[in-house]
Amino acid sequence: MSSVSFPLPELGSDWAKVIEAVQRFGSAELRTQAGETFEFKKKAADKPTLAELRARHEAHCQKLRELGNRSAPMTEQEEERFNKIIAGEL
Repeated sequence: MSSVSFPLPELGSDWAKVIEAVQRFGSAELRTQAGETFEFKKKAADKPTLAELRARHEAHCQKLRELGNRSAPMTEQEEERFNKIIAGEL
């Protein structure tokens, strides 16, 4: 992730430049005349809750069912073979 720097006195009130730089490079630094440096970053998106993930998964499964996906559950033999594959026995 790159960054771009702006001297604060030169920036004035043109904060649009800072926002554009953060969007383009991921972060931007502002330097004051006193030598202080401030870094601006885009806030990371909040992680979805478990309930939101389950709702999205159910919506996805429902869409697949509407499109005609009718996957049958595995038979006992298929499940046993699948478990052996995962265990590295096959």
